[in-house]
Amino acid sequence: VRYYREALQIDPNDLTALELQGLALVERGAKARAEENLLRVNALCNAPCPAADRLSAAIAKGPSKPEQTAALQKPQTEPKPETN
Repeated sequence: VRYYREALQIDPNDLTALELQGLALVERGAKARAEENLLRVNALCNAPCPAADRLSAAIAKGPSKPEQTAALQKPQTEPKPETN
């Protein structure tokens, strides 16, 4: 995600960087941030846009590996039963 952010600092209207950053954000479970990228992609496209279509589909689908987003959450531990 860092490299996409750097690319967007150079050219904030780079559709490829916006799309790929959005896809990476989806994989990290950052759906709201990916949706912000989708809004920017849609604003930059003057006509139907494959980049927007792909990003929209990825957001709807969600991360390909749900355990990645689960790993970002604090694990809940159950108390261990006492042994006598």
